[in-house]
Amino acid sequence: MHKLLKPWDYLILTASNEEQSAAYKSQLQLRQKLGLIQDVKQIMVVSDPGDRRIGSGGSTILCIMKVLQRELAGCLGYSKSPSAWQEILQRLRILIIHAGGDSRRLPAYGPYGKIFMPLPGESDSALGTTLFDRLLPVYLKLPVSESGEGQIVITTGDVLLDFNPEEVCFAEQGITCLGCLASLGVAKNHGVFCSGHSGTVRMFLQKPSIREQNKYGEVNRYGQSLLDIGVMNLDASAAVKLLQLCEFSENNKGKFVWDGLLTQEITASGLDLYREICCAMGKDEYFPHYHSSLHAGGSKISKAFLEKIFKTISEIPFHVHTLSNCNFLHFGTMHQLIESGTDLLSKNHAPSRHYDCLSINNEITDDSHITGVSSWIEGCRIKSGLTLGGENVVVGLNIEEPLSIPKKCCLDVIRGSSQNDKQVWFVRIYGIDDKFKISVERGAIICGIPATDWIKAVGASNEDLWPKDLPDNEKNIWNARIFPAVSFHQDYMKWLWMFDPTKSSKREKQAWITTDRYSLEEIANLVDHAFFYKRRVDNRVKIVCRSIRWMFRFQSSFSAEDLAFIFRNLTESDRLSLVINIIKEAYRQYGKKEAVPGLERLEFSRVIHSLGSAISKSTEKNNIDWEGTSTLEEMLRLFGGGIDLTTLAAIPGGSGLGTSSIMGAVLISVINRMVGKELINRELFHCVLKLEQELTTGGGWQDQIGGTVDSVKVINTGPGMIPDPRIHYVPSDVLNPKSNDGQTLLYYTGLRRLAKNILRNVVGNYLDHNRGSMATLRKLHKLPPLIMEAMACKNMKQFGEMIDLAWRLNKQIDPDSTNPIIEEILNKFKPYMYGAKLLGAGGGGFLLVICKSPEDAEAARSLMKSAPPNRLARFFDYEISPYGLVVTVC
Repeated sequence: MHKLLKPWDYLILTASNEEQSAAYKSQLQLRQKLGLIQDVKQIMVVSDPGDRRIGSGGSTILCIMKVLQRELAGCLGYSKSPSAWQEILQRLRILIIHAGGDSRRLPAYGPYGKIFMPLPGESDSALGTTLFDRLLPVYLKLPVSESGEGQIVITTGDVLLDFNPEEVCFAEQGITCLGCLASLGVAKNHGVFCSGHSGTVRMFLQKPSIREQNKYGEVNRYGQSLLDIGVMNLDASAAVKLLQLCEFSENNKGKFVWDGLLTQEITASGLDLYREICCAMGKDEYFPHYHSSLHAGGSKISKAFLEKIFKTISEIPFHVHTLSNCNFLHFGTMHQLIESGTDLLSKNHAPSRHYDCLSINNEITDDSHITGVSSWIEGCRIKSGLTLGGENVVVGLNIEEPLSIPKKCCLDVIRGSSQNDKQVWFVRIYGIDDKFKISVERGAIICGIPATDWIKAVGASNEDLWPKDLPDNEKNIWNARIFPAVSFHQDYMKWLWMFDPTKSSKREKQAWITTDRYSLEEIANLVDHAFFYKRRVDNRVKIVCRSIRWMFRFQSSFSAEDLAFIFRNLTESDRLSLVINIIKEAYRQYGKKEAVPGLERLEFSRVIHSLGSAISKSTEKNNIDWEGTSTLEEMLRLFGGGIDLTTLAAIPGGSGLGTSSIMGAVLISVINRMVGKELINRELFHCVLKLEQELTTGGGWQDQIGGTVDSVKVINTGPGMIPDPRIHYVPSDVLNPKSNDGQTLLYYTGLRRLAKNILRNVVGNYLDHNRGSMATLRKLHKLPPLIMEAMACKNMKQFGEMIDLAWRLNKQIDPDSTNPIIEEILNKFKPYMYGAKLLGAGGGGFLLVICKSPEDAEAARSLMKSAPPNRLARFFDYEISPYGLVVTVC
């Protein structure tokens, strides 16, 4: 299959727990509906089993297992067969984005996962922009594996990568990672490749010191190492090797499940894809070094199981593709949130502009304001002044009265449930430099000071924060019961003193001691995921309603589906107000006095069509009677007479050969000849277009050009309401049966079709800016040069494949262009052809078939003549006209 049409079979997101998984699924489904996810057949979310963190390696194995479980459904006895696994995986493209984890260094978004965290910047989507929306298009453009041995791409969901996916080349076998050159200081915090000849990897070092990089790596003369950017491509064989680390069986429901001792170890300790898996590979790696480096790196897996992992994984061929350029923005910490957000905004807009604060998806009233520097404010409703000291992260607040937040203070308020299952708001106050993961005895920090000092300042003991039986080396800020749960959102104001408890009163401290408090770890499992996203949607809807002119600008991809989503999230009165504003915008577009070039003239039509489609999609009412009342007899009586014309077309109606436009060109030419006027081609083309539009057939755009101009040609036009065609002649050999020994066939399917409805759907989707249709149109736009190349080179195989690709894209842009009868006919031709396509818009009519050889063409003729699909179906002989339109006077 051509790479333009090779979709991903699976897009998989990993999640930390079932609640997060359910939230991810709803976000993905919403994006599918809005057309924000293209070229993906199936979407899955896979959560860690039993809410236990199993690591990126364990999660990868689980994802592949879930795919096999779905693909093997009903195939009893095959679940334990590695050969069956490999056979299935060889035909699949799978993209896995790891989006689970606790995100302990980013508490504001940890419970929900960073993957759907809103990002700064303008967006034409009803949902705004999230990290997922920015990184997915790059991953989806990664090339198809050329080996045909299957493809599983594994990526991370907390880094925004910016590189050219078209330059990537994956090795034919084993595992290929992507890398880029970076300074030793940057590389020491990531994975590093020691590469050999032709991209083979000698060793993989996880977070190596600068000394280790110099000892084992290939530090170049510029002082750079080859950094792992977190994108990995596996073939089916490598994926099966991963699976074979564990044991699998079928449960009593016939489902594919993993078990065994290593599985238990993975469930208990986690398996890291980069530490335990990548470090085991490389032709110069050896077990003692592997074991010692993992032990030093904190791996909890026993030596016996590490030996099994090393023995299995080290056999896999390991390569790295070095990118010529790659920028990456990390969103793993609160500092990175501000720094990367600012970099992203500067890159997309004005690099020289200084951004004091990042305001993302906030509802801000006219009489409110934000003052401060180097801060992140997201998901808030601000009705008063917000003053920030700097380096602040403020998320999810309702600000009803003036609020001042000191420097480096972070504050977020999220809704959830208490241990008693009552609705509460969790108030989390902490510092931007706090250390949540390390133990108190090793120097944990909360609110910018050592945890021991903070605990002492609030007058608390360890027993107030942690269970008595918890070992001291496991007591940290992540599991400390510090954060109050309140009944009302605005009650967060009562706890602002927590950032500096030395200035608090005894009453405030006592209130904190006695209040219902939770740890970050507990809150992660108690938050209301649906409310988090609903709040963001409500804020975004209000922003869109205030930005209608921007949303309907010419370059915008804002679609009718987006507008319908906005309608569904508005009250009835707000919906009516929005309709009025949209109509005003349409009137403004219609009333533009300045000359508007090209397709921008369609903006009025686009606004009105999108409004109608959105209302239809968001309500049940869709019954409009457009039937006219005038008759031809009445019109002729008013006109005073007419001309009697007799026409004859020797082909069936609804053929797909452009008969209506060609006949229109004939009639217009004849009438003009009768009155002594001869039209040049350009005038004729435009007259036919006007005629077709008056007849409401929807045609007249190109068929008359193909029929009235001689020979075989490719036609293109620039943008605009009136097409100005440019005609490029190409050799006819691959199309002309007289030149290719009858290798091309023209077959009438016996089914009539009318382009009007199909064209109406296609143009309607274009005006609605339907994202799926727009993506397919862009692919179709790339085809003519490829077809021209095939015809110029007289390459029958390439020509047939391009024709087949065009047909597949036609079906994508309008599924009504085919039907079961058409597909059955095509299946009969399939063994004999390179490709085929219904001519015209599809739905019936004539089928052009490009056969593999003259013998195949003859075999196809015999088959279809012996068993036609209906009494009208038959072959037509044809030839290429060297004359075009000829008008003869008798």
